[in-house]
Amino acid sequence: PPDVVCRPGEPRRLMRRAFADLLPTAILRRRSKAAFGGVYRQALRPMAAEALRDPAGLRCVEFGFAEAVSLYGRLQAFLDGVECNEYQLRQILLLEFWLRNRWERGVNAPRTGGRTKAFATGIFAMQANFGT
Repeated sequence: PPDVVCRPGEPRRLMRRAFADLLPTAILRRRSKAAFGGVYRQALRPMAAEALRDPAGLRCVEFGFAEAVSLYGRLQAFLDGVECNEYQLRQILLLEFWLRNRWERGVNAPRTGGRTKAFATGIFAMQANFGT
């Protein structure tokens, strides 16, 4: 039956029970080998801190991709370890540093209005969903 094989919060339940006497405790308690959220979070912390050091220089705010007040609050919440809809914040941080690298290489800034505005509104204007 399915509830013998696995249950919510107990992946591979049947295998873990069957091999409980053979496997080390650390292996039995491990949830997933593919879990990389902690590593990803640790790598993004310096990016978030850098973004907060110069809030006036945030290109994603400058071009209207994110709302300043919401983004600053979420960056601080992220650094404090508080819920901040991390997945969306991760996307904004990656966009921010992509934009910075692009302009440092001398690529022109996007046009204001027109397609850029529609793109920002449709895809990156997530402030209503930020949860803060």
